[in-house]
Amino acid sequence: MEDPAPSNARRRILALSDGKPGHFHQTRGILGRLDGIDHDFVDISFVGKRADNALRAKVTVGRSLVPAAAARAWLDAALTAESLASLAAVDRPDIVLSTGSSVAPVNLLVSRLHGAKAVVCSRPSPIGSGLFDLAILPRHQWQHARENAVRVLGAPTHVTPEAVASRREQLVDAGVDSGGEALGLLFGGNDKRYTWSLDAARKVVESLIAVASRADRKIAVATSRRTPADVTDYIRSRLTQSPVCVFSAFPGDDPPTDNVVATVLAHSLWTAVTVDSFSMVCEAASGGTPVGLLEIPPRRPDRYAVTFDAIAEHTRLTRLRVDTLYDAATSLTQSPPDARFLDDAGTAAQAIVRLAAAID
Repeated sequence: MEDPAPSNARRRILALSDGKPGHFHQTRGILGRLDGIDHDFVDISFVGKRADNALRAKVTVGRSLVPAAAARAWLDAALTAESLASLAAVDRPDIVLSTGSSVAPVNLLVSRLHGAKAVVCSRPSPIGSGLFDLAILPRHQWQHARENAVRVLGAPTHVTPEAVASRREQLVDAGVDSGGEALGLLFGGNDKRYTWSLDAARKVVESLIAVASRADRKIAVATSRRTPADVTDYIRSRLTQSPVCVFSAFPGDDPPTDNVVATVLAHSLWTAVTVDSFSMVCEAASGGTPVGLLEIPPRRPDRYAVTFDAIAEHTRLTRLRVDTLYDAATSLTQSPPDARFLDDAGTAAQAIVRLAAAID
């Protein structure tokens, strides 16, 4: 293990990624707010799912008593050669940051090897957040908060009002802007809590088309990898070639569209986002423009419900239902509310800066 960095040196963060876009965007959002702290980004891959699960179990049982030799051996057994080489190539970190359960044990072990502080975004399973020096917890996880916790409402994100404004300027320069007056739609998909039928999706799209046509506005739309194939096909066929559509983005587009959420928000007077996608809700609520949460009945209790309530109260997010969407969308289009934005990435970054300042 290398000697600790001098107290007057710039601090350095090692960010670990599991490759999941939602987790990547949370980590990226925090890093983007850390002025004066350098960072490295390493993608973590396991030799197999069994190795991933085994490492979680070992660290959960070992807790904080894992010796350095065991930490190194466990990492060598669990990670691919490429990940190990990437970890060995970076400068010594003062802080290790991760989002997601699979990279949480890697965070703790790498932190131990370098004598670094460990920071986790959201509570990882099954390890929990108590072993970390700092845990960034959304509203629905506050019951797990300990002294090491910083409380945020949703999830940190790379989307900010400044990013949306910058994207809007780029659209103007490219001559494809809708003047920020379109109706936005961020469509998620199916998960353990929600199922989107083609009929429900059709009602959403047709309601927004009717409102946009009546108000002489456009629609900006994006779907996700979880959107059912029949819903994606319908939205693509109904909107892509329609004069009412100013922007569309679908998974698998070639070339892929960068900054999809920020682009939809930049085009839009207000944006509807489906309740199934926690990350997209948080991203939309962080952009500084009015947002409508499009809800359908869940198949099981939604663990994010208390968080959505808190986000709605803080940002003036509007609750929307499929069967009354036309009337609600008409009202939002005629009189969009003044929106406040989430700044969870800023809150998390401030806590990390304080942690870095306290390092000897």
